[in-house]
Amino acid sequence: MIDRILPEPDAKIVGYAYLVQSYELRVPLPIILSTIGKKHTIYEVDGWKVYTPRHAPKESFL
Repeated sequence: MIDRILPEPDAKIVGYAYLVQSYELRVPLPIILSTIGKKHTIYEVDGWKVYTPRHAPKESFL
């Protein structure tokens, strides 16, 4: 389970973090996890790399 606070209230967890959370994997987490935010700026904060909505995977991948 991911115990980090999301950088934005409506952010979507993606990538490795999504897999860990979805399958409840008990694995070491990397230092930086990925999320999709609402802002149209890519930035890093508190262990999160926040991507823009245009970087979101298609719903079929979720």
